[in-house]
Amino acid sequence: MKTLTHCRNRFSETFMFHFGGHGSWARLTAQGAVKLNGRVMGKDEEAHLETGDILKVGRQEWVIGEEE
Repeated sequence: MKTLTHCRNRFSETFMFHFGGHGSWARLTAQGAVKLNGRVMGKDEEAHLETGDILKVGRQEWVIGEEE
């Protein structure tokens, strides 16, 4: 399992994320806002995810954990 380490809100309904140790961005189309710890991310904003952060994309929510 790879740890989710970075996220980027590129467009209003597209959420991109990056896994540690992997060089490319993956894309997830979401309906609704991208929130990190309850705060809506702005367009083209990037964030480094820490353990325990709560990421919500549309109706889906993840808690960032340690690499297993």
